[in-house]
Amino acid sequence: MTQLEKLVRKARTAPQNVRFSELVKIVSRVGGYELYGRVGSHCSYRKKEQYSLTLTATSGLAKVEEVKKVIRRLGEEGLI
Repeated sequence: MTQLEKLVRKARTAPQNVRFSELVKIVSRVGGYELYGRVGSHCSYRKKEQYSLTLTATSGLAKVEEVKKVIRRLGEEGLI
């Protein structure tokens, strides 16, 4: 099992324990999203100008609802 697979599994089973930096790895490496804008603490990620995600940057843990949103979106896209 690769490190990214472990991160995705962690996000699915324990979203309350996912760090923001780990969520960014999932979004960019698994999902193929790229950072295209940042205003204050809000980071916007875009993929092929079709899909966009906005995440709130923190120095610690990511917000649980944002982790769930990312997992749901990647599942809808058939990436996980």
